[in-house]
Amino acid sequence: IQTLWAGPWLSDVAGLNRDAVANHLFLIACAMVLGFIGLGSIASRLGKMGVSTMNFAITGMGLFVLMQVGLVLQWTDFTLPLWLIFGFLGTTGILPFAVLPRRFPPELAGRVITSVNLLIFLTAFVAQWGIGAIINMWPKTEAGDYAVEGYQVAFAVTFGMQLLGLIWYVVY
Repeated sequence: IQTLWAGPWLSDVAGLNRDAVANHLFLIACAMVLGFIGLGSIASRLGKMGVSTMNFAITGMGLFVLMQVGLVLQWTDFTLPLWLIFGFLGTTGILPFAVLPRRFPPELAGRVITSVNLLIFLTAFVAQWGIGAIINMWPKTEAGDYAVEGYQVAFAVTFGMQLLGLIWYVVY
């Protein structure tokens, strides 16, 4: 979402001009970098206190999914904070990479990580395409922008799928 649909959302839904969109995207990217560095460091410290990396990752992913309610409901008064949280917490999905190799024999670690990477890239492609397909179900506005209803439905579907995946992981 961040790499393909955040910019158009900021323009079409939040009504930001080109410069504001660029500034927001830069800040979101900074939040993402901070997330990668900060959450990895926090996970390491929590691990020393007995908190598993997977439990920390699932908590972060849960918060990530929860914060998307604001995007689905199009809380444009909180545009920057929502997207900064999105960028920061969206990085929690990388934390399982530190755990997965330990759950398989050492000779399979490379294959496990490669398989997960392939799955992530395929899923990202399908999700980005799916969001676009849903958004395109609504006619463009007179100004040539995508309809805000399309974003709302697309982001709601994405939210629902992530929530179902999170519930499935927690239950099983």
